[in-house]
Amino acid sequence: MILSFIGYLSMLSYYNDRNPLKSISAGYYKLPKRIRYFTIISYAAFSLPAMWIADSPLIFFAGGSIMLTAVAAAYKLTKLSMKVHVWTAWAGIALSQVAICFEFGYWWITVVFLIPSLLLWILKVYTRVYWVEVFAFATLILGLYLHK
Repeated sequence: MILSFIGYLSMLSYYNDRNPLKSISAGYYKLPKRIRYFTIISYAAFSLPAMWIADSPLIFFAGGSIMLTAVAAAYKLTKLSMKVHVWTAWAGIALSQVAICFEFGYWWITVVFLIPSLLLWILKVYTRVYWVEVFAFATLILGLYLHK
């Protein structure tokens, strides 16, 4: 799960001249064979393993939200696909953090996620969505590790 995510981020960086993208989802438009890469990584590296490992209703719905994000990978095509993509991505992140805080009991992990995420938003860093997504993944991995 971790190696797949890091590999995918490395591949995105390679195809974007070694720079982070505006968001991980923007990789859909950078990679060859776009839909396969994004969908496979979303399902294989994040959603399903997290749902299996956590054994948590909130993580189940968070994983389902991320799967819907992957289904709407071509978010620039229509307003509807953009809305589905963005709202399901935020829902997946929010539900995972709520699960970590309240179901797992690791409120401090959610605080560790929120502080840099809010700071990036306040400072209007161009790649803030990318880093929030990376922080969300990292804190979920930490939460799953400590919980199980």
